[in-house]
Amino acid sequence: MKRLCFALLTSLLLPITANADAQLDRIKTNWQAWVKANKATKSTISVTRDGEIVMSDGIGTDAQTAMPFASLGKAITAACTAATINDGLFAYTDTVGTLLGDTLDIHAANADITVAQLLSHGSGIAPDQTQNAMKKWVAGTEPKHKAATKTALSRAAQNGKRNAYYYNNENYAILGHIIEVQTNGSYAAYCTQKALIPHGVTSANLTSIYAPFAAWGGWAMSADDYNRFIVGNFGSSTPVGADPTKFPSTALNPNVNYGMGTFWRKYRSGHNYWHFGLLCFGRETSGGSYFAYYEGKVSVVVTHDKCINWDQMFALDKAMAGAVFNR
Repeated sequence: MKRLCFALLTSLLLPITANADAQLDRIKTNWQAWVKANKATKSTISVTRDGEIVMSDGIGTDAQTAMPFASLGKAITAACTAATINDGLFAYTDTVGTLLGDTLDIHAANADITVAQLLSHGSGIAPDQTQNAMKKWVAGTEPKHKAATKTALSRAAQNGKRNAYYYNNENYAILGHIIEVQTNGSYAAYCTQKALIPHGVTSANLTSIYAPFAAWGGWAMSADDYNRFIVGNFGSSTPVGADPTKFPSTALNPNVNYGMGTFWRKYRSGHNYWHFGLLCFGRETSGGSYFAYYEGKVSVVVTHDKCINWDQMFALDKAMAGAVFNR
């Protein structure tokens, strides 16, 4: 995941096209071409303009099929964390020692890691040991937040540095466990009520295959519903969308940041947000997702059922950005 920051919008110079119909035609054509070139058998797409869904479609499945969203679910966990904070249960500055010290044996070296550092992948926690554990957990029924948290926070030494970006699923597993402990209930139930239903999302669930990865990669829903969530959390009139600098972020370079479950960068008078998701566990249990939200004006969400490589991910990103900006 380290290379994600370089994928999107590094050289866009053109404004979003004013010809809405032509833009939608380009998006659909480029999506269909990408699906064919990469031999995906199932794929869905959703497009919004000015906060309204203007196109949704499916290849090999209905457009409203609930598809796995993999790491795009991190934005859901971030929004849920913000809701928990708004409810007064804890703060961005609270530490894992304070929040989890009564439930886990946390090594003293990790006790002062904050919620803000977890949200922005700036905790210094590394390596990502979920990458091996997920192979054993796939197809389970219960979230593995506590197990992943215990592994991450019991390490006497971490390979990362505090306040320096290092993408790690463990950060979001810990957030999932914090939500469970502080709400004294289910991560999925609380986050559905606080982060999804308020935005009109009705198809979301923790998948029967990926439920163990809940807070960092277990959500499934329709592409339209994920787009509703994105617009509701990163639109220009929302707190994060209006000014992401007011929320926890870690800089990857002078232009790109990670915060609240997405990559973001300032672009002209607004901001662009994006993320990739990918789960690879064999032909029947692999798939991925992608979203990009351009200047608070146009958002594109794509899902697919392929285990793809970085070049294929970037090709999808280039195809969607090219269609939106007509370049």
